[in-house]
Amino acid sequence: MDYWMLIPLAVILIISIITLVVKHEKKRLELLKAQAMRLGFSYTAKAGLTEIQSAKEFHLFNIGHSRRVKSLMERSSDGVKTAIYDYQYTTGGGQNSHTAIQTVFQFQSERLRLPAFILRPENVFHKIGQSFGYQDIDFEAFPEFSKHYLLRGKDEPMIRKLFNQEVITRFESEKGIIIEAGGQILICYRSCKRVKPEDLFIMYEKMREFFNLFVRRCDYL
Repeated sequence: MDYWMLIPLAVILIISIITLVVKHEKKRLELLKAQAMRLGFSYTAKAGLTEIQSAKEFHLFNIGHSRRVKSLMERSSDGVKTAIYDYQYTTGGGQNSHTAIQTVFQFQSERLRLPAFILRPENVFHKIGQSFGYQDIDFEAFPEFSKHYLLRGKDEPMIRKLFNQEVITRFESEKGIIIEAGGQILICYRSCKRVKPEDLFIMYEKMREFFNLFVRRCDYL
């Protein structure tokens, strides 16, 4: 068999895949823009990292390289600045590179007075790390929460006060969420997962529930 004859077919296949991806992304942008307008958000297809400058110290924004913000939606209402956007970064290089992209929900409010912390799903590497002193704030009264989530932060006493029964119970029923917070800012996302445009409103309402939950807790800190 003359394998060189397969080269044109391979080229056509690659071009077809690229075309489908481009069309899919274009359709996604159009749908997100429509959803943003429906929810009363402004919309910017491509934004600079300066647009999320207030959250730059969070772990997510210090991973990898080639960091980009896409589909930025913003709104200010009732003292709350809300931003929703797709954020991507790349780790490694060449054939060993990997690009992660996720939809981030960012809330900023003077009513938040949060200790710096990160809450994320716990994996086997975290469990191994704990045996070598890797921090994980566990709650003996809530083994399910401690089993599924890794909670870290410098001010452990304040973090324990923040995570009362109401907060812990809410996260026990919603696994897979990552929360990073500090001061007046809180971001929520699922690692390497983008929200479908048709699910944007539902996910926004869910993430806003987490924001409101921490706002209520801050009244007691």
